[in-house]
Amino acid sequence: MSILKYITSTELTDGSLTSVSDSTNWGIDNAIIKCVYIETNSIDWNLTIYTDSNPSVGLYGIKIADSLNGNQLLLLDILYIDNDASNSIHCVFVDNQGSNSGWIEIYGEKAQI
Repeated sequence: MSILKYITSTELTDGSLTSVSDSTNWGIDNAIIKCVYIETNSIDWNLTIYTDSNPSVGLYGIKIADSLNGNQLLLLDILYIDNDASNSIHCVFVDNQGSNSGWIEIYGEKAQI
C-alpha cells in the first residue's frame, strides 16, 4: 500500500528555479508524481521540472505544462528522482504573458526503485 506524500502552497516566482520541499509531508528523493495543482492569475504559463537544483546537472527539464491558462490540476504518473538528494522537486514556472507568480501543490507516493 502506498502512502500519499505532498507538498502544499509553495510560491513560484516567474522564471526562477524553485526547490519545492516539505520535510514533514514529503521527505523523499524518489517519487511517483501523481498530481500537481497550480494556482495563478497568468493566462499563459509553462511548468518544467528538473532532477537537480542545478538545471545543467542530472536530467534536463521535463516540461509538464505548456501554455496553460489560470488555475490547473495536472494529473500525472511520472517517476521523479531528486539527483541532489535534497528531498525536493525542482521546478521553473514561466508566465509567457507577464510576470505573474504562482502557487504549487504536489501529490505523489514514494517510488520503489
